[in-house]
Amino acid sequence: MTSLILLSDWQKSQIEFWRVIPGMPEHDVSNFGRVRSWRFYDGHRRRKPKILKPSIHRQGYRYVEPQYNGQKTYGFIHRLVALAFIANPNGLPEVNHLSGLKSDNRDGNLEWSTRFQNQRHAWDSGLMPVRRLSEEQVRDIRRRKHENHRLLAAEMNVSRTLISRIARNEGYADVA
Repeated sequence: MTSLILLSDWQKSQIEFWRVIPGMPEHDVSNFGRVRSWRFYDGHRRRKPKILKPSIHRQGYRYVEPQYNGQKTYGFIHRLVALAFIANPNGLPEVNHLSGLKSDNRDGNLEWSTRFQNQRHAWDSGLMPVRRLSEEQVRDIRRRKHENHRLLAAEMNVSRTLISRIARNEGYADVA
């Protein structure tokens, strides 16, 4: 019989490593996605660090607002973990959650990616809805691009913005 291990129990058995957040020398981030601060509000260094409580962004990502040089800064935890723990030799702009869970900010669950790779991963794993229009509908929109976009959008049950992007060859660029 296979025994199930809860993530919290498994995490307790792992070693947590801390690294200084690039650009914020008074704050550390761990490979588990926790952020801690070494400073008091009067600017002095703490003897024991304080773990910062993350907030949840409207898109579901966890973030913290550490203070540095008297200013509050805004940091998505997955980006802070990636900056501290994951090499980015190609200078890729986005961080992808491999499991698709926005709350899982462990270094092993993150990778640097392009916007296209990130979106492709979301489509392939079912996190992002599959395309709403068929290739034939896209070709039809392009043939009728001089017609009223509001009426086309209502007919196809999509937004007017999407119709405009398709008409300008910005959306569904892979459809000839």
